[in-house]
Amino acid sequence: MMRSMNGRALPEDSPEMDAMVAYLSYLDAEDAGTGAVKKKPHEPPAFKTPNRAATLKDGELIFGNRCAACHGKKGEGLAAVFPALWGPYSFNDGAGMHRLLTAAKFVKAKMPLGNADLSDDDAYDVAAYFNSGPRPHMEGLDRDYPDRMKKPVDTPYGPYADPFPLEQHTIGPFQPIEAWYKNR
Repeated sequence: MMRSMNGRALPEDSPEMDAMVAYLSYLDAEDAGTGAVKKKPHEPPAFKTPNRAATLKDGELIFGNRCAACHGKKGEGLAAVFPALWGPYSFNDGAGMHRLLTAAKFVKAKMPLGNADLSDDDAYDVAAYFNSGPRPHMEGLDRDYPDRMKKPVDTPYGPYADPFPLEQHTIGPFQPIEAWYKNR
């Protein structure tokens, strides 16, 4: 909630936290209270990372044609219906959706709502575009990933264990970074 919803942590001993833990436990239960066997989660469509840097201009066009109707021309969203993708009410810069590959995989699997038909390239470019917008900052990001060798290659903030620049960690290409880690 602190990252993806830019919210505040719930106190561990609060009724709200107890309710959240109970709900997650319910979802994780084998029969979820129904007696049915837990189903295998739906597999999202495969996403193959393009071997190039994302193109923000292409992403902007895709956003205007396929995303703005729900998320607003300025990425502001529609309160409690479609989330803001940038601006003061969006997820913060420490959220998983601020990582290009995470966002592109989600976009490929789920967007546009009711017609998830974007190509890998389109999902990659539009995710890079909406992630390029301003958003709330989360303090302490430099302390994320104490073992920097385990930091995801698309984490758009340093410090890094590798010699690649921030821009490449933000918009790719990611294959050279992945190869560098694989050879360590």
